[in-house]
Amino acid sequence: MFPVYTHNNLYFNYFAGLFLMSDIEMEERWARKNIFNNNVNEQYIADNYFDIWVSKFLEEYQQKQTVKKVFNLVGIKLPDQPRVPLEYIKRVHNDYKKIKQQDAIIAIEKFSVDYMVVNANYDQKTFLMIEKDNNVKKIVTINNYSIYEFVN
Repeated sequence: MFPVYTHNNLYFNYFAGLFLMSDIEMEERWARKNIFNNNVNEQYIADNYFDIWVSKFLEEYQQKQTVKKVFNLVGIKLPDQPRVPLEYIKRVHNDYKKIKQQDAIIAIEKFSVDYMVVNANYDQKTFLMIEKDNNVKKIVTINNYSIYEFVN
């Protein structure tokens, strides 16, 4: 699934955190954007933190790395620091697990969305589920990509 520009909305953009969107909304949108991704776990979230929070933790992490380098120069080894506090990762993971229990299309509709682009090769089970859903209508299929319009 890809976010789609529409006449009034962009469902999720990786640079949303640079604007006036709350952390909670960014996290919820990211979780919904990944609703068809079965690889999401705490490690996946930690590895892809920039997709959610962009630069929120960057300055703090860089400062800790600088301190660590200074201490290393005098022979004191400090442990590695996570880029994102664990409580943020756990919060996103818990939200993601709750969303996965919902009907995917209904979960996505929490935020205004007009269209969805789906790659049939991505996950055949997901593709078939979307095909049968009454909340979306297929507009066109080009190669392996189908564009659906939300009808509610």
